[in-house]
Amino acid sequence: MPDLLSSSADQRHGSPASPRDAQARRNRRWMLLMAMTPVVFAILYAMGAFTNGGAPEPVVNPLRTPPGYQAVTDAYFGFAIPTKWSEIGSMSDANGDFYYRGSGGWVGESERIARTSPGPSTPVPEALWAYGVVTPTRFAASGGHRVNVPGTSFAWAVTLTRPGGSRSLAVDVWEAHSQTEVWLVAHSSPTVERTVLDSLQGSAVN
Repeated sequence: MPDLLSSSADQRHGSPASPRDAQARRNRRWMLLMAMTPVVFAILYAMGAFTNGGAPEPVVNPLRTPPGYQAVTDAYFGFAIPTKWSEIGSMSDANGDFYYRGSGGWVGESERIARTSPGPSTPVPEALWAYGVVTPTRFAASGGHRVNVPGTSFAWAVTLTRPGGSRSLAVDVWEAHSQTEVWLVAHSSPTVERTVLDSLQGSAVN
């Protein structure tokens, strides 16, 4: 007489798997894992990009950052200022105007989109008039001449003066590909002014 209990158990659980079947299942699991790996990496990358606000922006570094100086960088221009100088937030804004000040002087930057190249007679942006003084004061430009600023399509250097004899050095530069213009004004000792302006570099070097 057949063992009904044994037969019932066999029907519920099936016959024992052969070593070949077990290996096939392991192979399928391994293939599934390999197929899923690129998907997992893509998901992790997307999550990281979303968390960090997207892919990192390109950064333009100064042409040189000598000892005692720190780099100021963005996607279009980079330059160096003395290490102990800091950005003055109350006089900087989201429109591309920045003011850095420290012992012995200051640096003003005004950046904007310009569809066409500036020229020798382009006026100093009004945003820079407020830097270094209590009351915004217009600059008078003199001694204009072309200079070489790596990564730019146009570069014009001038000496800026204010009533009372205050003097600063400045450059007006433009990068054609990004159509971005920046005025950089430095007011300090001649050595610091020249170091700041000579460190300027545009995005076309990337």
